[in-house]
Amino acid sequence: MNETRLCVAVNAPSPLPSSRQLSSFTQYYIRKLLRQRLKMLDSPRLQPLGLERYFSQDLNVILHNAGASQRSTLIEQINTLVQLHLKHQQESHNGYLLAELEQRLFALLGVWLPGAYPLPATQPTLVQEEAGAVFRFFLNGRLRQGIRYGQELYGWVAECLPTAVNGLTPFLSSLAQQQVPFVLTVSSRRYAIWISLRSPGCRQWLR
Repeated sequence: MNETRLCVAVNAPSPLPSSRQLSSFTQYYIRKLLRQRLKMLDSPRLQPLGLERYFSQDLNVILHNAGASQRSTLIEQINTLVQLHLKHQQESHNGYLLAELEQRLFALLGVWLPGAYPLPATQPTLVQEEAGAVFRFFLNGRLRQGIRYGQELYGWVAECLPTAVNGLTPFLSSLAQQQVPFVLTVSSRRYAIWISLRSPGCRQWLR
């Protein structure tokens, strides 16, 4: 599978933004999410949270002034998170996923909103399944499915329907507690957990 990859309000869907900068639509969308979260916090005052600049300045300038290393990669990650959020925002069963996407999006921008997210401690890396390159491999006498994401190879260990993602939480927590590197992929038909094939305990999970 190939990698898939706020200022002015717009009504029509925007094309995928440039990987070199955040588009006007992406900035608008981020600001909209920030306002929604501030409303949930019942905190319309921006100054105590240090958020004024996110509404008054170009977010590209903020990222530039922050001197973020590998800024093009950072912008690509932000664009991907916004696209994922747009894709799943109309699905009522995806409250957990949307909150997770927002938390990761704000973290990349350096935004911290106290108490805004009722999420478990486990925060897996979320990617679109199409972003991984699929391959097959043998382990313990069985042909298995894997994906390459970034510089890492992962093996499939579990999946569920999009409507049952909360059922994966105990499994995700167990992986996190044992410090097993993993990713959670998202598609229209399933959520899937994949663990790093370089993890010392991968054979245990891939029995």
